[in-house]
Amino acid sequence: MADWRDWALKACLFFLSRFPLVNAVTLLMVIGATAIREEDSPLPPKLVYGHVIVQVVCGMAYQLKWKRKEVSLILCGQMLHLAYVALTYPKLQYSDWLRVKIASRLLGPVGVYLYFADLLNKTSSKQLRKSSEAILGTYLVCISYLLLNSSDDKNGLKAHLPGGDWALYVIVGMLGACSVALFSGMYLRDACYLTIGLITLYSVFIEGDIDFWTKRRRVPYWVHIRLILDNVCVIVGLIFMRLMHGRKMKID
Repeated sequence: MADWRDWALKACLFFLSRFPLVNAVTLLMVIGATAIREEDSPLPPKLVYGHVIVQVVCGMAYQLKWKRKEVSLILCGQMLHLAYVALTYPKLQYSDWLRVKIASRLLGPVGVYLYFADLLNKTSSKQLRKSSEAILGTYLVCISYLLLNSSDDKNGLKAHLPGGDWALYVIVGMLGACSVALFSGMYLRDACYLTIGLITLYSVFIEGDIDFWTKRRRVPYWVHIRLILDNVCVIVGLIFMRLMHGRKMKID
């Protein structure tokens, strides 16, 4: 009977190889829902179609097992460009805190796919792996910053978890400790497990209350779904990283 970890690795690979296709669908839903309320699309059609095509091609390349290392790097660049667009494009009628949240949340999947690209290398690249850890650390710093400085995120946490400010400071402190571990390369095993638990807690109990965010905080529905899916990608990616640590399994 196959080791349960092999089955878990295959499940993680199944999700990560199809995440670009999920991204393509949700991006179209975000733009479509926005265009209904406005005279035209908030983003140029060529830009939207370009991103969707890149995501679909990347997803298909994963299925065909074609140049997956290069595809992973292209996908990272595409997500970084989306983050830049979320921060800077003037026709996106989002508040500043939501722009920062969308952009910073995209850093999580970027860190995951950089690590994935390293695993697909014939020889391990220390530079890719360190870049992956640094970007994931930055992703955690951004979550901590928003929890401390955004009234929406702060009130969202307090509304869903007991403990008030104490719960906020404990969670931010643990996120900070995880980010330091990722930046330094020390205690990575413990940092990954703690991050998995914290992001799961945050996604399920805080961001999982979709009505709270979409109706009371006025976050567009499909934007919020994308934020949750980015967190899920990080959770799956960190599980994958820990399962692959020290293993010789070939990624087929």
